[in-house]
Amino acid sequence: MNKKNTGVILGALGGLAALTVTSAEIFYNFAINTKSPIHMSKLNSLVQKVTDTNDSEEDSSAKYSGLTGTP
Repeated sequence: MNKKNTGVILGALGGLAALTVTSAEIFYNFAINTKSPIHMSKLNSLVQKVTDTNDSEEDSSAKYSGLTGTP
């Protein structure tokens, strides 16, 4: 192995390590860190606010169950 190939291999391994660390940080913040702005409970409450309607739960479940013939 020459020095050029060694540098390419070490650079690729370093890049993969950095990508792994970054991914782990993002997933940690999303799943465990409740103080994170991207925590899943905050996103879940945001989605519920956006999709909240005045229909009863029975009407909304029938609407999307496929039993009424409408989408």
